Amino acid sequence: MLVTEVGAVDACEKLIDLHAWPSGKIDVGGWLQNFDSSDRPYAAHMLAHFMFFSDTLVDALFLAAFQSLSNWIRAGCSSRLDANRSWNHFLQRAHITIIQGEDPNPTDSGYIFARKARQILGMPEDQIMSPDQALKAAADGYEGTIIFVDDFVGSGEQFLSTWRRRRSVEGHPRMAFSDLPSNRGPKIVYCNAILTEFGRQRISRACPSVMLATGNVIPESYNWTNAACHLWPKDEVANGIAFIQRASGRLGYGDDSGGQMDWRGFHKLGLGLAFEHSTPDATLPLFHCANNWQPLVRRS
Repeated sequence: MLVTEVGAVDACEKLIDLHAWPSGKIDVGGWLQNFDSSDRPYAAHMLAHFMFFSDTLVDALFLAAFQSLSNWIRAGCSSRLDANRSWNHFLQRAHITIIQGEDPNPTDSGYIFARKARQILGMPEDQIMSPDQALKAAADGYEGTIIFVDDFVGSGEQFLSTWRRRRSVEGHPRMAFSDLPSNRGPKIVYCNAILTEFGRQRISRACPSVMLATGNVIPESYNWTNAACHLWPKDEVANGIAFIQRASGRLGYGDDSGGQMDWRGFHKLGLGLAFEHSTPDATLPLFHCANNWQPLVRRS
């Protein structure tokens, strides 16, 4: 059975009242007004399952992801004292760096998380580097750990772009992180608050030497446009997907092979989520499009 409109709106209002959803960041009423009476039950059902991550929650997930690295560091330690020493040694030597978009620009979320590495993780300023600086350190013989930090991994495209981008490195030929030998040199970690199962598998296949540390993994069944989606009632899956495609078509989105204009979102991930600071391009356009449409959430 679909969640009723009254039930969906009530659930959202409670989340706002409890400050789990920041007031003014989500326009529940305005978004529902986009739909006619035949489509609104499906919109209300999707609204009831929408995931919105406040800055406070993202910070907690990011911290949890980073702290999970202690399980790797303490492996083989014979005592708590030995484990604490290993963890402190790790923290003192780790290099923090960021993910850059396919076309790097100052608005990339990586810069936000470089700051969070200092504020939340307590990493010293001199251990937080640009990708160019981190790559040079590795090329010069650094053998500690390079930790890429980020908020959300959808398709993994931004990480792979950062990983494969060839850079000018002083004293060395142009190179990329992917050129570093996997059997020696620094350990590479990708630490993020939220990771999709699609992104996890894609990065693991392309970069098997990279360790993934995350606060939360979103399963592939959380794809509103997938026939195996667990969010729709079993007898409404086909109707629900048809609703998304129909409504998205009104906004100019079609089959773009998983591109920026695909009705299923980037890489066809079909997500229904947003962060307080931004909305990923893997989220359905239905939720964030502002072209003659009242968005539920804004892209940034």
